[in-house]
Amino acid sequence: MRDEREESSDGLNSVDVTTALEREYSRNGHFSPGEKPPYPPLEKALDMESTRLRLAAVSMLASTEGERSLLLLKSAAWDWYLPVRVLAVKILEEMGESSTKETFMALAHSEDFNVRFDALRLLAQLEDRSLLPIFRSAMDSPDPRISTLACEAVFSLGDRSGLGSLIKKLLSGTYEERIEAAGFLATMEDIEAERAVDGFLGSEDIPISLKEAVSSSLQRARRRKN
Repeated sequence: MRDEREESSDGLNSVDVTTALEREYSRNGHFSPGEKPPYPPLEKALDMESTRLRLAAVSMLASTEGERSLLLLKSAAWDWYLPVRVLAVKILEEMGESSTKETFMALAHSEDFNVRFDALRLLAQLEDRSLLPIFRSAMDSPDPRISTLACEAVFSLGDRSGLGSLIKKLLSGTYEERIEAAGFLATMEDIEAERAVDGFLGSEDIPISLKEAVSSSLQRARRRKN
C-alpha cells in the first residue's frame, strides 16, 4: 500500500516531482535518510523556490487533462524563471491552447522595454518559424538590446539575414550595438560569426577601449554558454 503522504488530494503527483523534492529536501537537511517527506500537490510545487522542482511540476502537467491543469499552466507561463515559462507555453500550445502564446506575441510589440524584451526572449525559445515576422520587425528597434536579440532569433530560425545584421552592428554600429552584437556572436557556432569577431578584435582601426569592452562581453557570453 502506498504511503498516503505520497498522494496529493488531486492525484497529480509524479515520479519526477517527488524525485526532485527528495533531492531538494535532502540537500537542505529537511528529513533523515529513508524518511519520506509529505509531497505537495502540483500547485504547491509550482510555488516552491527550486527551479528544478517547478520545471518537474510543469512537465507533469503535460500528461494531465482538465481545466485545472490549463489554469496551472497558464499561471506557470508567468513564472520568473524563463525555462519554466517557455515549457508552460509549449505545453499549452500542444494542448491546443494558444491564447497565452498570442498574449506574448502581442507583448512583443509593447512600448515598455522590459515587457517587450521579456516577451521576445520567451518567444525566441519556442523555436517557432511562424514568429519570424515578429523578430524581423524587432530587428529595426532603436534599442540595441531588442534589435540584437531579434537578430539572433532570426538566425536561430534559419534566416542568415539575422547573422548579417549582427555582423553589421559589430563592425559599424553604435558603441552599445557593438557590445551587444559581440555577446550574441560569441555563442554562435558559425564560421562567419567567428571570423567577424576575430577580424574586429584584430583591426587596428578599432579603439582599444572598445575592443576591451567587446572582449569582456565575449567572455561573459561564453561563460553563460558553458
